[in-house]
Amino acid sequence: MAEWIKSVWDSGVPMTLFTGVAVPIFAVLLSVRVTMKKAKEKELEDERNQRIKLLHMLRHELKTVITHYNAKNKYYTKESLTGKLIVNSPLFNVNEHKAMLNGLWKYLRGYESLNTAIDTIPMQFAPIQTAILDLSKNMIGLHNMAKYKKLSDEFVNEEIEPIIDESVQYIIAAAKPLLEEVEKEIRLIESK
Repeated sequence: MAEWIKSVWDSGVPMTLFTGVAVPIFAVLLSVRVTMKKAKEKELEDERNQRIKLLHMLRHELKTVITHYNAKNKYYTKESLTGKLIVNSPLFNVNEHKAMLNGLWKYLRGYESLNTAIDTIPMQFAPIQTAILDLSKNMIGLHNMAKYKKLSDEFVNEEIEPIIDESVQYIIAAAKPLLEEVEKEIRLIESK
């Protein structure tokens, strides 16, 4: 038996098997491993870039909302598009971004409050609008449109604007600390 093993070994069959079968299998396995590692690194880099892009967009939105409010004392938009993108994105999770997401949810609740206030204005204003219209009649039963406009403006200023302003204040109050959290997240991600 030892002689047979020696003869097979001397014939070069084991070396042929090794170089013909084992080396290609090893090369394929190594290339698969390297390719998978590079793909994972590329995926992580793409996620990082997408996360930074969303955070920069949110930072710009927050700065714009705060600046617009400070300049005009009015809300800038009826909803936060970037905030909704981040909440629905798989790139942000509560484990890693808890403080920022809590601030973002508070910020988005402000927009829900604003939209609710705006949507209820017609329901609040319709019955009062009829009463204001009746109050604007003169002695002969004709409507005085100047008086109607004045009474309508008074109602809007006294009743409706404070409701909207309260919602806007909630948005601004949530936007300022959220902006700080977004800045922290950007610095943290860019430092990696």
